Amino acid sequence: MTNPAEPDPFTGLWMLCPERSMFSTAAPRSWIQRIQINGDEVSAREEIVRPDGGLLVVTVQARFDGSDYPVHGSPMGATIAYQRIDRSTISGVQKKNGVVTARETVTVSPDRRRLTQRFSMLNGDREVANGVAVFEKSGS
Repeated sequence: MTNPAEPDPFTGLWMLCPERSMFSTAAPRSWIQRIQINGDEVSAREEIVRPDGGLLVVTVQARFDGSDYPVHGSPMGATIAYQRIDRSTISGVQKKNGVVTARETVTVSPDRRRLTQRFSMLNGDREVANGVAVFEKSGS
């Protein structure tokens, strides 16, 4: 049984490990995620340096209730809906104009040191990119 005083296993600062990740398109130069989870609420800020050097800053505040919440800064979608599968797994569906543009499943390792994000980017029914991004926790 988990200690309720312990922070959620997803909460923290996560840094991309390019050597452990696989992308069907060019990998980002860097990708940092700051995630904060309190109960059924999640806030996230991603700083992604694209292969061309451009910076994307993506932010979201949502709940794990399957409802669509605004995403700011993402070229892929305007909303995202999250569901908490279990203590170590989250799924998300991103949409633009009501059409699904990306799906992701994020898991955290039992030791809480590694985050794995499996994603598919879609154009209609066609998958245009996919990958497995592996992150390591920064700090304690």
